Amino acid sequence: MGRRGYPAEFRRKVLDLVQAGRSVADVAREIRDRLVAFTATPFHTPTPKR
Repeated sequence: MGRRGYPAEFRRKVLDLVQAGRSVADVAREIRDRLVAFTATPFHTPTPKR
């Protein structure tokens, strides 16, 4: 059983990226950027132009 918080599929994809030659730092940056975009999107409401 893996650590709580991350589904097994997610962990597998991360490991696959690293094993394919991507650096851990590169994978971490990509995950962070995607997580921030995913988290911020529902809360971002554009200001209407007047």
